Order: sequence, then C-alpha cells, then structure tokens
Amino acid sequence: MIKKILFVALAAICLQAQSRPLQASRTRPPDPPSPFYSMKKSFYIGPPDGLYLSTFPYSIVSADFDGDGNPGIAVSNLTSDTITIFRGLGDGNFVKTAELSTDSGPVSLIAGNFTGGGGQPDGSKRIDLAVACWFGDVVDVFRGDGHGHFSEKAIKIPVGSSPACIRSGRFSGGAGRQASGSRARSVGQDLAVSDFNDNSLAIIFNEGDGLFSAPVYLGTGRGPDGIAVGDFNGDGKTDIAVACRRDNIIRMFLGDGNGTFREGGDTKTGPGPACLAAADFNGDKKLDLAVGYHDSASISVFPGAGDGAFKKPVNIVSRLDPKFIIAGDFNGDGKPDIAAASVFGGTLSILLGKGDFTFAEGPTVLAGTSPRGLAALAANVQPAARPEAVPVHEPATTGFAVAAASDSSVNIFMGVQTGGFYDLLFKDNYSTGFANPPDEKAQRALIRFYLRLGLLPGEGPGPEVIYRPYVSPEEEAAWTAWELWGDRPAVVLPRVYDDYFDAVKRELFPDFMY
Repeated sequence: MIKKILFVALAAICLQAQSRPLQASRTRPPDPPSPFYSMKKSFYIGPPDGLYLSTFPYSIVSADFDGDGNPGIAVSNLTSDTITIFRGLGDGNFVKTAELSTDSGPVSLIAGNFTGGGGQPDGSKRIDLAVACWFGDVVDVFRGDGHGHFSEKAIKIPVGSSPACIRSGRFSGGAGRQASGSRARSVGQDLAVSDFNDNSLAIIFNEGDGLFSAPVYLGTGRGPDGIAVGDFNGDGKTDIAVACRRDNIIRMFLGDGNGTFREGGDTKTGPGPACLAAADFNGDKKLDLAVGYHDSASISVFPGAGDGAFKKPVNIVSRLDPKFIIAGDFNGDGKPDIAAASVFGGTLSILLGKGDFTFAEGPTVLAGTSPRGLAALAANVQPAARPEAVPVHEPATTGFAVAAASDSSVNIFMGVQTGGFYDLLFKDNYSTGFANPPDEKAQRALIRFYLRLGLLPGEGPGPEVIYRPYVSPEEEAAWTAWELWGDRPAVVLPRVYDDYFDAVKRELFPDFMY
C-alpha cells in the first residue's frame, strides 16, 4: 500500500462565518492576501528541503508487555504505518524498544491476549497487540511473547471498508479452551471492529492459537465509529455499543453469550458521536455510557437503565473539543472520572466524577499539538520530583500518556494528590520517529481521512507554526477548491471548520458522505 502524506504540524485558526450556501468554482480565483499561496512547494509539510515528515501518532495503549510489573506504552502512527513500543521503567520514564510495521493507516490500537497461550512458564503474562488499519481495510494482530517482544509478521484479518475502531471481549462464551481434533487449543479474546464506510460492525471470533474466524457483520447506523464493550443489560453476557456518527445515535447490540447478538435499540445523541467510554458513574451497578463528539464541544453521560437502554443524558459543556475520552478512577476516590483530549485546543482535561453524574473541573494541561489518543498509566508510577508542589511522601495517582499527533511524540503526565487536591505534572515526552514523503495518490487518500475529521491542515515554509491571515469565507472556499482541482500542487490549505468548507468538501468528494 502506498505511503500516505502527513498534512499536520500546523496549528491554524478556524474561520467563524455565517452560514450561506456555496458553489465552489472551477475557475481560478484572484490571489488572496496571503504570501504563502505564491510559494511553489510540494504538498507535504516540512522545512525548506521537504524531507521532514511526522509519523502522526494516533492511538495509544498501556500494558505490562514484558511482565516486570511496570506499564509500557504502544502507539500506532498513522502516516508511517508503524507501531512504536516503549518499555516502562516504573519511575515515569520509558525507553523505546521496538517498531512494528502495519498495514496502511493504523488508527485504533488495543492490547490483550488475542492469540491464546495464557501465561508463560516463568509466570509472565502474554500481551498481544491488535490494530485496525483505516486505509488497508484490515486488522493486524501482533503476537507478544510476554517479555516485551512481538512478532514482526502480523496476523492479517480482512474487514470492511475503513475500520475506525477496534475493541475486544468474550463474545462466544469465553470458555478459554476449544477442542481441535485430539488436542485443545488456548483461545484468546474476540474482536469487534466498526467499519465506517460500510455501516457495519465486524465481529471476529477467536479460534485459538492465533487463528480467527471470518468476520460476521452486523448492520449499524451510518458512519459507525467508537465502540464500548460491557454488560449493559445485567445478564452477565457481553454487549456492544456503537457510536453511529452520521445518524447521531448509539446502537446497542445485546449478546447471548454464544456469539450471536440482537439489536437492543438506538439512543439519540448530539451531533457526531465519535468516542465511547463505559463506566458505572453513579454506583448503582448499572453500566453507563460517556460520549465524546466529533461535531460538538461537549461530553454526554447517558445513565444506564440496566436493560441495555439509556436514560436522558447529562451534558457536560467543555471549553474546547473533547474528541477522545476515556473513563476511570484517576484521583483514587472510588468514583469514575473522565479524561478528554482536545484536538484543536491541544489539551488534556480531567473531569472528576462526584458519583451522581455530575463532574467537577479537574486539571487541564497543554498536551502537545493535535493530541489524539490517550491512555491511563498504572497508579504506581511515581511523578518527577517537584519539591515546591509535590511532597516526597505523596504517591502518584493515575498518570496519562497522550499521542501528540503533530509533534510526533508521546507526552507523559503524572497525576498527584497534594492535600486532597488532584493535579497533573508534565513528566517527559518521547519521539515516535519520522515517516517518508508520499506520492500524489496517497495525498488524496489522506485528504479524505482528514475531511472525515472535519479539517484540512496546510503547509508552511518550514516546521514553525504558521497562522493564516483572515480571508473571506467565499475566497477561502474557492481557493480550497482550486488548490485541489488545479494543475499545480496545493501550497497552503488552512484548517477550516465551518459551513462553507462543508460545501467545498461535498464538491470535492461527492461520493464520500460526511
């Protein structure tokens, strides 16, 4: 698969404009008042020599890959088609140990026992990696050996078009062993994958010893994205919730424990549900659901009714855009909290749960440029020393690893308690490396991906941040259309997130639904 271009490393302003219909012209418009449009550079980001390109780390997980009791980190890099592995040293520091090659566009990464085998003779646990590859329409599974090493050759599982999210669970009974002829095979976890452009959920059953069934497809609403797995109706069997971004619903699939599912109804959400996090936010033993939106600066928490349905949501308005969320008890008070990464705001924010579906604003820290995935780190990791703020005797609570996409780095933050106050301290950042310049076909493939995210990043004359001068919405839309339709390479395409750009997107890609 052809390598893709990175259109990132540029922070840009969003145009605020009134909503009016627009027809983009194929006639070249007059030059707008910007010096960057006159620069004849190739259409990828970089310094003057054009050789620097970010890996765009997108999804991140934390697990004890080598069995030493310390959490490590694995991060999938969208534009370099790689997974970078970092070994945790137990003191908040990490060391890069490996890089795995994936299929095209690894966007969603999980860790778990997917190939069977259980524990090793020395007591270490086997942790594998599975990643959904957006452009490759495939899931790659990398077998771990329990000592921090992974097979270089992936187990490839073809799925539907544009897999957006992958999660795991026991969907077919979870017996743990399955007969095969005269011997028994060790069975790992099953997989669920949302196929964004096929409007389906692929269920992949684990057959043991690294073997998987062909996917079974369940029909979803339009644009299935985020997935949450858990027992939502209290029958002791695993269910699956799917965020259908184009229909603004959550579709529930209730499992029977034997590998089959029935539709459990749809729950109406706000515009563009993208990310799901399940937790019991009020302690009533019923699983609730937090929803982060692609098209709204808010988080909704839907109380679970205990039968697979949800009650009227509690909406938490955010100052920024919480695109990526996770749930967990981050301050150690026994009540689930929410951590959110703001793509455009470049922040990591913590919302501290009070146990009654209300949340207090916790710390917000700068998390790098265009933060995407985030992972919670184990609570026994100690923070960096900062005597004026953190007494030595104070233990760390949950830390976080954030994939700063446009910075090609993973940023580490440590949570600490000081006198009952929860805080986050920046610990360190770790590079995920660099990718290679792409070709024209790969450019357009990645344009489509970024349009799905509602943005079109642009290029400047160097790696420094470029802020675009204001141009009217009509000029901006016309130039955006011309740069992609014209005969010469585009030079500057600022990130635009408004109704005018939506019209241009439809002109550019009429076959691609938004």
